[in-house]
Amino acid sequence: MDVVIDHHISNPGFGILNLIVPEIPATAGVLFRLFEMAGWKISPATATCLYAGLSTDTGSFRYRGTDAQTLRIAANLVELGADPSEIAKHCYLSITPERYQLKKLTVETLSLKDNKKSGFLTIKPEFYSKSGAKSEDTEGIIEEVTSIQGLEVASLFEFSQDGGLRVSLRSKGKVDVNSIASSFGGGGHRAAAGIRFAKDGEKNRDLVLTAISPCSYGGGAVCGNHHPVVIHVLTHLRTRLTLVIAPTLVVFTL
Repeated sequence: MDVVIDHHISNPGFGILNLIVPEIPATAGVLFRLFEMAGWKISPATATCLYAGLSTDTGSFRYRGTDAQTLRIAANLVELGADPSEIAKHCYLSITPERYQLKKLTVETLSLKDNKKSGFLTIKPEFYSKSGAKSEDTEGIIEEVTSIQGLEVASLFEFSQDGGLRVSLRSKGKVDVNSIASSFGGGGHRAAAGIRFAKDGEKNRDLVLTAISPCSYGGGAVCGNHHPVVIHVLTHLRTRLTLVIAPTLVVFTL
C-alpha cells in the first residue's frame, strides 16, 4: 500500500508513506488537517462525510480522546456545510427492526464479573438468522455494557459459524484495552480496541477474559502501560511529505 492515513496508535505503519496521528481521535480529523494544510477545498458533501466520521469515531464526542481541537474541527466542518442534526439522525436514530432484534438477543447474554468491574456480551451465530440482522448491525451494541455504573471494562464477543471470534473492547479510561488487544495481535486505542481470531473462539474468549480480570481492579504494569507515542505531522504536500517522528525528522520526496 502506498499511503496509510490513520489515528490508531497500534497501526504499525504498513504503507510506503504513513500519516498516523494518535493525538487526533478520528481519522476524519486527520483528513481534515491534511486537507487544510494542503489548501484543498472542502465541499459541503465532504464536510458532511468528515463530520460523520468524527462524530462516530468519538462516540458522538463522548470518548476520552475528545478535546478542544476535536470540537474546533467539528465547528469548522459545520461552517463548511455539515448539518449535525441531520447527520445524528442518520447515524444514531435510524436503527432497523432487524438490528434492534439483534441488540435485544445480545443484551440478554450480559454477564458481569470481577466484582462488577467488567462485563461482556455474546453474539452467537444463530442470532443473525433469528433477527435477520447483518454483521454490521453489531455497531454500538457494546455501549449497553459500558453504560453500566461502576464498570471499567466492557467486551463483546461475536462468534462466527466457522469457529472464529471477533472481540470488541471498551474502557472508561482507567484500563488500556489497546494493551490487552495488542497482546493477542489486535489493537486500537487506549479506550477502544479489537481483536480477531480465525479459530478456537471459545478458548480465545476465555483467554481474553482472563487478561481483562486483573486490569478491571485498577491494572498494573501489564494493563496500563502507555505505548510510545509516534507523532506524524504533515507540513507540506505536492513535492515533499515531511513526517516528524519524535525526535527524528525524516523527509520523504514524492
